[in-house]
Amino acid sequence: MSRPYYRMKKKAIPSPGTYKLVAVDVDGSLVGCDLLITARVKERVRQARALGVEFTLATGRAHFSAVRFAKELGLTLPLITYGGGMISDAGNGRIYFRKALSPDLARGAYEILTEIGLQVHIHDDKGVHAAEERDEIRLYNSLTSNPVIITDIEPVLDAGPMKLLAVSDDMDLLKKGELILEEKLPGLVSIARSLPNFVEVVDVDVSKGTALEWLGGHLGIKREEIIAFGDSYNDISMLEYAGLGIAAEDAPDEVKEYADIVGPGPDNEGTAWIIENFVLPQLETGD
Repeated sequence: MSRPYYRMKKKAIPSPGTYKLVAVDVDGSLVGCDLLITARVKERVRQARALGVEFTLATGRAHFSAVRFAKELGLTLPLITYGGGMISDAGNGRIYFRKALSPDLARGAYEILTEIGLQVHIHDDKGVHAAEERDEIRLYNSLTSNPVIITDIEPVLDAGPMKLLAVSDDMDLLKKGELILEEKLPGLVSIARSLPNFVEVVDVDVSKGTALEWLGGHLGIKREEIIAFGDSYNDISMLEYAGLGIAAEDAPDEVKEYADIVGPGPDNEGTAWIIENFVLPQLETGD
């Protein structure tokens, strides 16, 4: 059965058949804490794609980390990764767009965050790097299942990484880091929470919204024909850009304010719910 939803904005919701592309965030949207895609979600994605509706992932994760979810869903479209910093083919890895942090900005942001005691993970095309083993690595592993490479981070910073990720269970310390970055690097980097324990730092021109705009243009799909589904601050830009922006029910209130609709989160198979209500409403779900 379809779950009820509520609207955040007073605009007409187009009839099913309008949408040609669905872009879904991974953590907190497609999957919950167990990182599992349910059979119902997989089947609804398959049915939507069979009708010609495109489907992609828009995530803060690296390409290598997002690909496993894309393979489970049988996706072939370019994926939006690193919070919009890269657009790359789910199948062959071809890169269509890539915008990394400059070495100077990466180093500056890294020093600001580590000086106040935060552990910072540095993400590039080879993996996730950290300078030392700390409890935050176990926290990161538990939330993403991604390994962290302990290494000399100087060459990684010098190469211009894709993003920095401050990880902590100290919410006050993370907020302090955000405020100092905004003060010392104004207009130079983009700072957003991807999960409550994660503060992401990417180039100022990087966002999921701009990446989704590029992908729509690449596919010949208009803005009003796109659905975006997310739950966190780094999803705001694509919720604003899409013709229909849907926030997960567990999203912060500030994120919900940018959505057209609030729907079920991953624990209630929100991705399937979206397809059932806005792509395949005539489908007899049998649930």
